[in-house]
Amino acid sequence: MNDYFYIDASGQQKGPIPPSQFSMFNVSADTLVWCKGMADWQRAGAVDELKAFLDNDANGATPPPTPGTAGTASGAPYDNVYHSMDSGTPNQSMPCPPSNLVWAIVSTILCCLPTGIVAIVYACKVDNLYLMGDYQGAVEASHKARNWAIGGLIASVVFFFVYILALFSFSFGSIASMSNL
Repeated sequence: MNDYFYIDASGQQKGPIPPSQFSMFNVSADTLVWCKGMADWQRAGAVDELKAFLDNDANGATPPPTPGTAGTASGAPYDNVYHSMDSGTPNQSMPCPPSNLVWAIVSTILCCLPTGIVAIVYACKVDNLYLMGDYQGAVEASHKARNWAIGGLIASVVFFFVYILALFSFSFGSIASMSNL
């Protein structure tokens, strides 16, 4: 299957793209297309190889935009990375919250494995949620990652002191019992 160049609504040449992505780039049966081996530009509906990819346009059943592409000029999948989902405007006023991934990894390696793993999972969600436009979800994941990492650190410190206390009490207890002999 050939990749095709096409003429967009503003008259600009775009592509090449595979026919499977025609709906993402608003290529319809009336869009002019060209690929290697064609003598001239043709309507996409006139090219036999493309008819299977244009059936939705022919019967009037156009699917909704692909998730994550709404509000984009070109329809490219990652065109709206820095736009909020609600308004389609740039999300410049709210910076990405810290992921706390470093603290989660440190907590996992040096301290408490179970809480560290949970912290890593939440830390990995922060950037994805932010890029999808879910700023509140990114902030919540950031706070949870931080809290789980801190919880692991506190749990290790408590465990360390209990261990030292137990070690001293057993060692003093065994010295005291030896002195009675």
